[in-house]
Amino acid sequence: PPPADNLLSRLTYNDMTGYSAELFERLDTPINVFVKGNIGLGGLPTGEMNDEDWNIGGPIGYSNTTSHECNGRMAYATADVGYDFLTGDSYKAGLFVGYNYFNERIDSRGCIQNASPAAGCSPPFPDFFLVGTETAYWNSLRVGLATETRLFDRFKLKTDIAYLPYAEMGGSRDNHLLRTS
Repeated sequence: PPPADNLLSRLTYNDMTGYSAELFERLDTPINVFVKGNIGLGGLPTGEMNDEDWNIGGPIGYSNTTSHECNGRMAYATADVGYDFLTGDSYKAGLFVGYNYFNERIDSRGCIQNASPAAGCSPPFPDFFLVGTETAYWNSLRVGLATETRLFDRFKLKTDIAYLPYAEMGGSRDNHLLRTS
């Protein structure tokens, strides 16, 4: 039977590795207003995916497959505007509000059936064969505190603490490319 939360499909990624390159900037004005943000791009070059499906139909109620070749990409951006309410020669602290976006896509290749051999992937599909894709994005609003203090010459400690009063995951698309349904 499916898990208690009535899932129809569950994708579990294992041993995923990733990297990203990021640009960050902060602009300060003479009236203590600041604007800061970052933008990043990255890749997910290796990993493995386990795909469990319930209530597939017919005599097959459950399928459990593994794809040994998973890779993908990610992109993200954050923009904040704030006001430094506390400033000094070697420190500042300010409140900010902002927006964050995160997007990823993961492709899965190859397929080995772990349960219900009649459910598909029998015989196994080779690791170069695209069997599925998953795409998701996140949007969130941020409210937070940004601080900066100079610990000693040429060394600063900067922190951002943010609360997300609103976060949405959307566009989640789990495409099983071996199915007609």
